Amino acid sequence: MDIRKYFLENEYLQRFIPNFSFRDYQADLAEYIMNALADYNTTVIEAPTGSGKTLAYLLPVFELGRKTIISTKTKQLMSQILNKDIPTVSALFPDKDIKIVSLKGRKNYFCYYRYFKFISPDADMYPDVIHWYEGNAPEISEVPQHLFDFSTTEKMTADSMQCIGGKCPYFEVCPFYHKKAEAADADIVVTNHFMLLSDMGMRYKNDMMYNFEFADNIIFDEAHSLPDIFPQFIGDDVNFGSLMSFLKENRPVMSESAYSFFQNKFTELRGALESKKVIDNKIQGDVEIFFSELKSLAESDFDDENYELYKKYRDKFKNIFNTDGIRLIEPYKNSFSLKSLPLSVSDSFGESLGKICVSSMFISATLSVNGSFDYFCNELGLSDVATKKVEGGGDFLKNGVCCIPKREFYGEEKLEAYASIIKKIEGGCLIIFNSLEMMNKVYNYLRMKKTGRQLILQTEVDLSEIDITGKTVVLGCSIVREGIDFSGNNLKYVILDKLPFENISDVYLNARKEAFEKEYGNAFMNFYLPRAVIYFKQAVGRLIRHEDDNGAWIILDNRVLTKAYGKYFMNVLKDVQVCHRLSDLPSFAGGNNELH
Repeated sequence: MDIRKYFLENEYLQRFIPNFSFRDYQADLAEYIMNALADYNTTVIEAPTGSGKTLAYLLPVFELGRKTIISTKTKQLMSQILNKDIPTVSALFPDKDIKIVSLKGRKNYFCYYRYFKFISPDADMYPDVIHWYEGNAPEISEVPQHLFDFSTTEKMTADSMQCIGGKCPYFEVCPFYHKKAEAADADIVVTNHFMLLSDMGMRYKNDMMYNFEFADNIIFDEAHSLPDIFPQFIGDDVNFGSLMSFLKENRPVMSESAYSFFQNKFTELRGALESKKVIDNKIQGDVEIFFSELKSLAESDFDDENYELYKKYRDKFKNIFNTDGIRLIEPYKNSFSLKSLPLSVSDSFGESLGKICVSSMFISATLSVNGSFDYFCNELGLSDVATKKVEGGGDFLKNGVCCIPKREFYGEEKLEAYASIIKKIEGGCLIIFNSLEMMNKVYNYLRMKKTGRQLILQTEVDLSEIDITGKTVVLGCSIVREGIDFSGNNLKYVILDKLPFENISDVYLNARKEAFEKEYGNAFMNFYLPRAVIYFKQAVGRLIRHEDDNGAWIILDNRVLTKAYGKYFMNVLKDVQVCHRLSDLPSFAGGNNELH
């Protein structure tokens, strides 16, 4: 099977994609993936941004016609694959009857049972929901969550804790189970990492509530995020926000004093938390009292359905203190969770993967560090796997230049440096910080300085919906490093406030670091540094994403020049022109030759 023909011959990709141009490295990648999938070989591939990796793996998937799960990090990327890439490839195979289905998390789908329990009886309180339901039933599948507030959406969707499965009177018309059945019969299932890794975690724990059928191949797109997502599905957690919602739903059967007890204990626990911390004896004692009172209430006053849900919370609570790993309590804006998390998933990932597919492929633009895949493979316990680094697709970085001042900026001087830069540059700008504190400090300073720019803070908008203009400055932290495509002619600058080393005071990260050091030695070189370099790659990749993009990076951290480890970061920019004065940066907008 010659996969290269789809790239070379006029009647294929050149016919369906305007201005398609043949790229040898893309055809080579497709050929490599074709052979790996055909032979059921597990592979790890780094394919730079703009190398056309999605088409390179979709063509072999369609050609082979095997049961394949494609998983990516976000619902937005799922949508891109489903609505843009797959229709293009499908058009090349008109004679093949390939069934394609997407499967998202349960909370995306409408729950008839909860709707008729919590919305319908109080119709006067939810006129917009009633109007939406009556206008769309019986074709409802997903809940358009942008139409309703969080508390309303909660009342007509169900998570795995709330779902009563086959006991539900609406089971036969359940949108989630209908979609799950469609996915079972599909040739290609498109999903996201959280959904798929949750399923793998259940298989590892021998929980029989699987959502995916066994597949020939799984393709993990944006695979770099797997080591940080999978641990939460091997451990366990109790989300007290959900638990308090459950108690609120049962308030009619509770005395006022009982409900007040749970509210006060919740407030007391949340009020004592400033940051993530290890569960100590006092916290454990307090939550044991909480669950002891809940047990008494459930046994005396709950109906069978709610008693079963109580038991799910009880069992998860017990599991937290009966499993290996680290036990944490983590605060959120208005709530908190108890968690048990493993310090390593190198054994559990491979075991659970073997229960869901024959072979797998891991692909991303950011998997290697200085040419080595060791960090990624060690985290997931991948041994004896083929690795490939695509050469040629990353040449777009040559379209940019990088400015790294030789001196370090501190305090007020750094704030003034930001004001100076923002006033001088022409074009859209993205500033990436390591901390919310610094992000807010710079944001407030730039507002005070009245720079004449449109300042956008990541915490105040939906970043996926913003339209970057030549006057836009976006300020964000880790969330803007990946998953949001800021590319385009208006984004001309990416500024890194610091090299993206993680906070060493994070208790879970430190525990993972220590476990990693015992297994592989030198935690800085084998754990912290590889992670920082991967995050750096992601940040750099925000700017030059297509062959006609251009722009400049500004790195306000001279450790990349002064420290021995700086070479690992500079290797990412090895083909990029580097200067050390802002006045040496060419302007990519407005026609000026210099910025002064």
